[in-house]
Amino acid sequence: MFVCVARVSLETPSNGSLKAKRQIVRRITERAKARFNVSVVEIDESEHQNRATLAMAVVGNERAHVNEQMDKIFQLIEDMYVAPVISREMEIITLGDTLFGDVDREGVQSLTIPKGERSLAEAEGMGSWEQRNAPPPSPVAEKQTKGAKLSLEDARAKASSLRKRREWEKEKGS
Repeated sequence: MFVCVARVSLETPSNGSLKAKRQIVRRITERAKARFNVSVVEIDESEHQNRATLAMAVVGNERAHVNEQMDKIFQLIEDMYVAPVISREMEIITLGDTLFGDVDREGVQSLTIPKGERSLAEAEGMGSWEQRNAPPPSPVAEKQTKGAKLSLEDARAKASSLRKRREWEKEKGS
């Protein structure tokens, strides 16, 4: 998988207002999103009325494809000429199996931590994976482990008695 991220800086008209700048940014982002299915957001100088910086991201299976898509997006922005382009930067990030670990028979990827090393959660004192992701014990299971098994009628009676607030407050106070 390849992720292409880019940053484009635009010079907005100096006599315009912040509202005019936002219209320019909205026009560019909507046209790019509609035509190329790209993620676009304004970053950095959102309150500065003479400059606008846009961040974009494209994801794909082939490096050449994401590179070509981003080049077409750059060309679209320049051809619109609603604001001159000051600078543009682009980087392609490769994400492969080495990042996510091995794939098992079901197609599930697993990240293995080498033996003797702790995960970040364990290092922060949150316990092991098994402890953090164990299902919470159910109240029925707790009752069964204590040896007291309630019938359905007894469970309903106990639940209704707990709903009666005044009786519960009396028991709590005494």
